[in-house]
Amino acid sequence: MKKFIAIILVITTLLVAGMGIHKVAEINKTRYVANAICEQRDGELHFFFDDQEFVWELGAGDKIPSHPQVRLKIESNGTPEYNDDEILNYWER
Repeated sequence: MKKFIAIILVITTLLVAGMGIHKVAEINKTRYVANAICEQRDGELHFFFDDQEFVWELGAGDKIPSHPQVRLKIESNGTPEYNDDEILNYWER
C-alpha cells in the first residue's frame, strides 16, 4: 500500500511540474528582444525601432544608458502590432 501511494505521489508531482513548465513556455512566447536607439528627453527615455517609438518614464533606480544603442525586452500581448507592446526592461548592447 505504501508503495502504491508513493507511486501516485511521484506521478502527481511529475504532472504538476510538467504543467508549470508548459505555462512558463506560454508566457515566453509573447516576449521578444529588439535592438533600439535610445534618447533621453527630460524624465523619459524614448526608444526607437522598426519605425516605432516607445516611451519609458524614468523612475528611482532606472539607469540612463551611456550609449544610444540598447536592447529591449518587450511583451507583445500576443498581437502582431507593435503599438500596444510594452517594454519590460532595457540594457546597453
